[in-house]
Amino acid sequence: FIAGLLPEEQRFLTRLMPTLLQESNTVLQMRGHFSGTLRDFVQSKAFLESRRMQVVIREAMAAATALAPHVRFNEPIAYDLDLSSAQLRSVSQHVLHDPNTALATTDMRTAEPAQVEIADLLALLGDADVNWGLLRSNLITALSGGATRSIREILEQHEATQGVATVVGYLVLGATHNAYRPDGLRDVVRWTDPSGRTRSASIPMYLFTPETLEVLRAG
Repeated sequence: FIAGLLPEEQRFLTRLMPTLLQESNTVLQMRGHFSGTLRDFVQSKAFLESRRMQVVIREAMAAATALAPHVRFNEPIAYDLDLSSAQLRSVSQHVLHDPNTALATTDMRTAEPAQVEIADLLALLGDADVNWGLLRSNLITALSGGATRSIREILEQHEATQGVATVVGYLVLGATHNAYRPDGLRDVVRWTDPSGRTRSASIPMYLFTPETLEVLRAG
């Protein structure tokens, strides 16, 4: 049998047993190290603290899930978190503000609504977690009467609870659900940001029709 093998195969078989013994020794060493570490973990009562932290984390996640439909991700919660480490800074780092350097030299003018494209709104959206379920529910409610609605009309009926994220969400739903988009027409939409200021933007016009309602209800 050996005579019929290639030289590489013969060398492999010759080294097979020492290789297996070496690897099995490595496994035994790792097993012994793991057993010792696990024993120390149990004897030090650290596993009790780990288990308690897991319970606390699960409870916090459950509470956050229950509050998610009612609290915006950027809503102030009036809670001060004390950091676990001190941050010491020198008073000399602060520079006094001179009001004279910020005086306006021109009269205040009313700005026209900006021409905003979807890409611009997506950039403002950043990593915000859009509440797609709420947006679809608002669309279904707005279209249930059989009328065609624009994003502006939907925002007038349902508040933009997530600010610009809500506007972007409706634009994405319009694009993905084949809502009718009249060529060249735009709409001016308004929403209130977390600070209470009214924002406005000119966006492409999307019209949600009763056909869109059937697509939304189907999934």
